[in-house]
Amino acid sequence: MVDFHKKLNIQKYEFRLIFGRSGIDIRPEKELKNLNHGYSLNDSADVFTSVLLFQTHLLSTEPYIRNTETRQSHMAIYKEKIVHITTAMLPDETIRIISMRRASKKERKIYEDSKFT
Repeated sequence: MVDFHKKLNIQKYEFRLIFGRSGIDIRPEKELKNLNHGYSLNDSADVFTSVLLFQTHLLSTEPYIRNTETRQSHMAIYKEKIVHITTAMLPDETIRIISMRRASKKERKIYEDSKFT
């Protein structure tokens, strides 16, 4: 097994997309809750595919701890809307999707401003 985090010189809990390698983990109970936001957690696969294939702008936070788990938040475009996705990295390059929702007005401004810096 390749330790991609070592090759990338990052911590193993830090978010990364590895073409042909990254997988997505979705917990059914989270999916049901997330549908209230108007998105399926499965939609995140389209977002990350767009980032990999079309170099869509992805803005990510530094890792942070919540509920004893290291997480990261990301913003990107999905169906012409800016969305906010929360993830945690699992072993074997698997990305656990915790939530996906439309970004708030404040978050959208941060995302738009980041595209020009």
